[in-house]
Amino acid sequence: MFLEPILRNNPRVIKVFTGIWAEDFWLMIDQMETNFYEILRVANLKKKYMFTENILVEAHKHSFNNQKELLESDLCGCFHCLSIYSPDKIDGWLNENDVDNDIGFTALC
Repeated sequence: MFLEPILRNNPRVIKVFTGIWAEDFWLMIDQMETNFYEILRVANLKKKYMFTENILVEAHKHSFNNQKELLESDLCGCFHCLSIYSPDKIDGWLNENDVDNDIGFTALC
């Protein structure tokens, strides 16, 4: 097992074992530490909920044309990548408005 001081003093060890340059590795570690409590919070939320077939069917009804609903929510999830995250992390919106129906926008992760 390598301790952090040893790894910081031997960046080649990081590259050999991970295939990642040491600078990129430490940046990734810093980002993980920054997001650690958010990750724990989301993990605890995932443990709370049992996903039965009925729950998934109901959830699917909210998986499109959902911009207003998502922006009013604390968390959202993606059927594609299976991640749960804050709505402010949504990358973009697919415009599904048409002239006859005010359908709305669907989130893209």
